[in-house]
Amino acid sequence: MTLLIGTDEAGYGPNLGPLVVGLSAWQIPDDCPADQLPQLLRSFVAEPTTLNDPCRLPLADSKQLYQPQRGLAVLEQAVLAAWHVAGIKPTQSVEVWPHFAACEQAAAPRWHNVWQTDLPVSFQDPALTLAWRASFAAGLAAARIKLAKIQARLVQPAEFNRLVQTCGNKGTLLSETTLRLVRDVLSSLPAQDLAARTLVVCDKHGGRDRYAPVLQFIFPDQRLEVLREGRAESAYVLHGDQDQRIEFRFRTHGEEWLPTALASMTAKYLRELSMHAFNDFWQQHVPGVKPTAGYPSDAVRFRADIATAAKQLGVSDDELWRCR
Repeated sequence: MTLLIGTDEAGYGPNLGPLVVGLSAWQIPDDCPADQLPQLLRSFVAEPTTLNDPCRLPLADSKQLYQPQRGLAVLEQAVLAAWHVAGIKPTQSVEVWPHFAACEQAAAPRWHNVWQTDLPVSFQDPALTLAWRASFAAGLAAARIKLAKIQARLVQPAEFNRLVQTCGNKGTLLSETTLRLVRDVLSSLPAQDLAARTLVVCDKHGGRDRYAPVLQFIFPDQRLEVLREGRAESAYVLHGDQDQRIEFRFRTHGEEWLPTALASMTAKYLRELSMHAFNDFWQQHVPGVKPTAGYPSDAVRFRADIATAAKQLGVSDDELWRCR
């Protein structure tokens, strides 16, 4: 088998809420070329323009599935269907965070554990959700493909600020966080799910083209080979023990690749759930405060609106505000 891993982030730009890095890992047969994955899955995976076909689950860059005017429903329904196939089956918001806690290095924010609501949070079509689950699971089985792992890392503001100081900039922070997530997932997979050949595709981090130093920093015991470095794609191979080969490709528009698309969807959904919890917490303590998505201009307004309550509750600015 070959192991395919895709990663992507959500929340790179905001000042409020977490930076989230998502990951999905897929096993495919060795005789199944990785670049032919869309063709293999097209009978049960839909283009983002096809949102109501019960036989085809939409997998795409989260920006194509989630738009403010459309709301969260399509993204949430697709993510929960894919998660279910991977064995992640939350029915309450508080059940989501423990699954990803293994990749958390800092304590979860207080608003995560006090926000308790049923999932999904948006209006859903239960029949469509069940149909997507069934068709996706059956399609993967028929193609001899396994969705081996879905994981994510949530970097909350206080940790984000500390890591920016350590790394020097948030682009390096994103690269180190992403590669640590890949490393941790690889070490957590059971032996039967590991493969001699692993391909990791990441959406480019802040537009940078050179990743050799950060790869060698996160994987110090493996020999690094630089294949190419350019604007469209930078590619590297890590050579490990027993002929293990891990190829990394950092691509412009990397989320067009299906494992990276599912990582993008997972990251965005977790970011949205976290902001739901955040806004609900502050609306309880500051009745009538307008919710925020956390992006710079509106984040300044929101921070001012909750300043008095934050001081009374002992919520520090570092717990709230990302420095970059």
